[in-house]
Amino acid sequence: MKYCQHCGQEVREEAVVCIHCGCAISPANQVVKNEEDKNSLGLNILSFLIPIVGLILYLVNLKDKPIMAKGIGKSALIGFIINCIILMNI
Repeated sequence: MKYCQHCGQEVREEAVVCIHCGCAISPANQVVKNEEDKNSLGLNILSFLIPIVGLILYLVNLKDKPIMAKGIGKSALIGFIINCIILMNI
């Protein structure tokens, strides 16, 4: 038998929904892939030009869309470094 991840009650092996709490039961080995988690050219450019916006977008998307967040974070970091170099040479 397996157990519900939310309420801890025992559920049948073929159960899709817990009969005790109503929460969805997902198989332990099943990986759910987020189809919308891909790099966004527009957000990467925005993050490069305005690094503080990139930092905010990175933090907002980190949990749900890690691939997108990683690209945004890299763009923001590169934009920040280039802005610092430009400001030091003025």
